[in-house]
Amino acid sequence: MDSLQLLQDKLRLLLRRHHDLKKEWASFQVQIVRQEEEIQRLNILLQKATQENMALQINHTLPDAASRKEARNRLDAVIADIDKLLSSLHE
Repeated sequence: MDSLQLLQDKLRLLLRRHHDLKKEWASFQVQIVRQEEEIQRLNILLQKATQENMALQINHTLPDAASRKEARNRLDAVIADIDKLLSSLHE
């Protein structure tokens, strides 16, 4: 009978540990979702900052309005391509 009691105690301990691990796993899943949301938010901020920086550089380096407009159009096309790539990564 002692061996049965010992097995029951071990099983109870394992079940308790399993329950604790499930709770910890759920907590990790929530943290992962939050971190992914934060990464997405930071990527958007980085993209905006990069766009603004490039626009400033274009304004300083290109002499006339036609050159700036052409460069701006190319920049917008590149940014649109980056947006498509980022959105496809999140799907």
